[in-house]
Parts: sequence; C-alpha cells; structure tokens
Amino acid sequence: MKIPIKHQISISGLCRLAANAALVLGVLLPSMIANQSAAQTYTYSVAYSFGAAANDGSYPMARLVLGAQGNLYGTTSGGGTFDHGTVFKLGATGSETVMYSFAGSPDGESPNTSLVIDGQGNLYGTTGSGGIRLQGTVFKVNPTGSETVLYSFEKATKNGATPNGVVRDEQGNLYGTTHRGGDGSPAAGTVFKVDTAGDETVLYDFGDNDGGGGLYPRSNLVFDAQGNLYGTTAYEIGGKTGDPGGTIFRIDETGNYALLYTFGGVGYPLAGVVLDAQGNLYGTTYGGSGDPGTVYKLDTNGNLTVLYSFTGKKGDGKHPYGGVVIDSQGNLYGTTYEGGTADNGTAYKVDTSGKETVLHSFTGANGDGALPHGDLVFDAAGNLYGTTEIGGANSQGSVFKLTLQ
Repeated sequence: MKIPIKHQISISGLCRLAANAALVLGVLLPSMIANQSAAQTYTYSVAYSFGAAANDGSYPMARLVLGAQGNLYGTTSGGGTFDHGTVFKLGATGSETVMYSFAGSPDGESPNTSLVIDGQGNLYGTTGSGGIRLQGTVFKVNPTGSETVLYSFEKATKNGATPNGVVRDEQGNLYGTTHRGGDGSPAAGTVFKVDTAGDETVLYDFGDNDGGGGLYPRSNLVFDAQGNLYGTTAYEIGGKTGDPGGTIFRIDETGNYALLYTFGGVGYPLAGVVLDAQGNLYGTTYGGSGDPGTVYKLDTNGNLTVLYSFTGKKGDGKHPYGGVVIDSQGNLYGTTYEGGTADNGTAYKVDTSGKETVLHSFTGANGDGALPHGDLVFDAAGNLYGTTEIGGANSQGSVFKLTLQ
C-alpha cells in the first residue's frame, strides 16, 4: 500500500517530488495568463475519483495538461494493470480512460511528474524509476495509447537519475532536470536534453562547481520567449547562511548557466517557476525550519519579494509542494499540501496586494480529496483543475475543479 508523502518525508529526507511548468505547443499553457474578471468566486467539485476500476490509476501527484479538445491528461504514481502507474485522459463529462499502464523495468514505473502535449496529441513525460537501469525514463504516449521509451537513465554513466519531467521546444527536443546523478560533486542532479533521435546530452551538472551550490532539483523547467530555461534546486551549498535553502537558475539550450537567486536557508523551492509578460518569476517555497512556506516574486533585477507567508493557522494552508499559475490581472493560484480546516491542504489565491484567499480546504471526507501535490491548470473559461494524492470516493486520489462563477 502506498504511503502518502505527508507521512514519508521530512525536510532532511525529501523524496519523489515534482512539480511544474511546461511549454506546450498548440494548446493552452498551464502557466498561461487566463483572462479573468476582477471579481472572482469559485465553486469546488470533485471531477473524478481514482480507484473506480481494477486497473485504474491511483495517487496522482502532478499537474494536469489540457488538450485541444478540452480533455485533461495526467499521470498517476500507482495503480494500472501492473500497479506501476498510468497515463490517463479525463473527458469534459468526467469520463476517465487509462491510456497506458506502466509495466516496470525495462519500461518505466512511478510517473509522478506532469506531461506535455504536442500539436498531434502525443504526450511526453518522465518516470521516476524503472527503465533499463531502474533510474527512470523519458517516454512518449501517442493518442491511441501506444508508449515508447525515448530514453532510460543510467546513473553509472553520470547522465543523471530520477528525472523531474520535461518541456518541449519547437523542434521536438525535450529538456528537463534530474534529481540525482550527473558529474557534479556531490552528484546532485543535472539539466538534460533528449533530442528527437532519443540521444541525451547533459547540459549542466549541479554540485560545488555551479558557482552557487545548487543541489537536487525537484521540478520542471519553463521556457521564456527567447528559449532560455528557468528552474529551481531544492538545496544549496554555501549561499547566504551556509544552510540548505535552494536556488533559482537560468540556463540556455546550449548549457550556459546563471545563478539568479540563493535562498540561504529561508525556504525550500520544491516547485518550479512561472513567468509574467515582463519576465518576473513567481513560485513557492516549502518553508524552512518552523516556516509553513511562502509565495514569492523574483524580479528581473534579481530582487526577491515574499508576496505571502503561509501560517498554517485558522484554516490557512502550509507547505506548498506545487507552484503557482497567474491570471491576466496578476493574481496567483496554487495549492498547499497541508493546512486548511482539516490539515489536508488548501487551494488558494494571492492577489496583487498580497492578500490570500483560501478557495477550498480539502477534508478527505465524504468523497473529497486530500493532500494536493501538483500545480493547478486553467481551462479556456478560467476554471481551475488539480489533483489530490489521496482522498476521493475510493481514497486513491482525485481530480478536482474550481468553477469560475
């Protein structure tokens, strides 16, 4: 039986996390600025509960992706025919289809990161384990549910291990980070590229050699308009205080790297970042010692502003694993993994003045979800969708919807 992350990890021993933003060609971006009215209210509902059939997926941990016809696509870290996770499709009426069940090595297993989709409806993603050397894979699933392993990671070759998801450029190349492996000291992860022929190139090795000590990235990358990639690491060496705290970085498609910010022990950025039209970056921190976490902004001059600090008290959320999405007014939306009225997480909004509104407190009771892990995604009408790791009618996770009123 899978044990939720809430009961598995501490700050000193985080495992199997991912989040984040992705470039999607021909469809709505999860980080796209949605056109929203100034006054907004949302109605919460459970769109789907996993575990409804014997081969259904279970325990989704990643952001959903929206297809051209309004279908939602995602992964579950467990369940499926072989109990190694699935790729699924959820139709507009709430009908779910398991598109692919992972079989384990040499196939992938335990996909816990988000997908990207191309203009033909092919889906691309990563698995945290499985593959030839059990270090994870990059895969493709076509619209009919046929899967291809594009690349298997092999830690012994210093090419990285435990990938965190991918983004895709206009030529079809895939870019991502690995949580472990590489040629750094310590072997604290990589930035990689997998081209259309399935060949992998390590663009950057994290460790002491990166000029700021970024270690162990846990999230997706995101493109800007010039083709630069932005991401975070969950830990750092050195930095402002000498304590682990994480970094924000930029890297181009040829591997030129720049350290943009070190947190210096104040917060752990487990999620990736999103950009606004001016090039400012937004994200979340899980929180440092005794800190329930924050929502932050990093401007183009490298100045970081904490927009909101979670309290974990009086129904407020705490410990966001996922990042944020942004609407046309600059409001930010996300989830916290814990906190809320039942300590099972929240969905929230932070407006441009830094005021936070809890949109929903997850209970895990009466069919409600619990422990939301990934980012939210907008649809064309401004509604928000997300997943919970557990809860739902079958206690194996859910897809939820926040309907814009």
